[in-house]
Order: sequence, then structure tokens, then C-alpha cells
Amino acid sequence: MKLESTLRNRAGLLHLTPMLDTVMLLLIFVLMGGSYVLHSGIEVDVPVSSSVLPIQPGAHIVTVAPDMGGGPQVMINGDLVTMPELEMRLAEGRTTTRQVILRGDNQSRWGLGIRIMSMAENYGYEVVISTGSADPL
Repeated sequence: MKLESTLRNRAGLLHLTPMLDTVMLLLIFVLMGGSYVLHSGIEVDVPVSSSVLPIQPGAHIVTVAPDMGGGPQVMINGDLVTMPELEMRLAEGRTTTRQVILRGDNQSRWGLGIRIMSMAENYGYEVVISTGSADPL
């Protein structure tokens, strides 16, 4: 004797699984894609160069903004700091990464940039200078 089931067929949920997988993958790509963009906390006009170097994830970003009358502004990872605070933060941050990205405005004093580079190199960091891409003619 053949028995019949009185339960409904629930095949509709099975078709929903691939769509949910796709949505979750897109969500992960969107959330993780923002971490590959270089953020500094202040807008600077970086010099133009055709060379490209690899950037390590989690690198410290040091930004030097031009002097607007009150002295140049120095930021590390989006926080405005003085030079002694910058040295302290570089000394503490050695365990997380070994790379410092220096973003200097075209109007900034390069003497300050060189001071920051030598300070970072004294703590064992690899210093990379951030530049913009050349505009195609």
C-alpha cells in the first residue's frame, strides 16, 4: 500500500539559497573593498608620479598638510598630532605593521617630510611616498 504525505512541498527555500550566497558575497566585497582605498583624514594635493609600489594592509598613513599660518599640520592614521606625539605613535605601532605611507601636499615643506621619513626609518619602518597618477594626454 502506497502512503501519501500530507506535508506541503518546501522546495521554494532551496531556490533561495544561491541568491542569498550571491548577496552575501557582494556584501563582503563592498565592505572589504573600502579598506583598499588610502584614507588620511585631510585632503592634500599629492605630487604626480608614474611609479607604483605595493602597499601593505594596515600601513600607517602620515599626512603633511601645507602651512596655513599656524604651522604645518601632521596627521597619523587620521589623528592630528605634534611631532613628539608622532614619534610616540610610531614607536608604539611597530608591532602592527612595518610600513609608513607619507602623503605630503605639493605646497608642504619637504624638510618636514624628510624629518618624518628619517624618524620612521629609525624605528625600522619602510617609508613609501604617496603620489597621484599622471593624467593621460
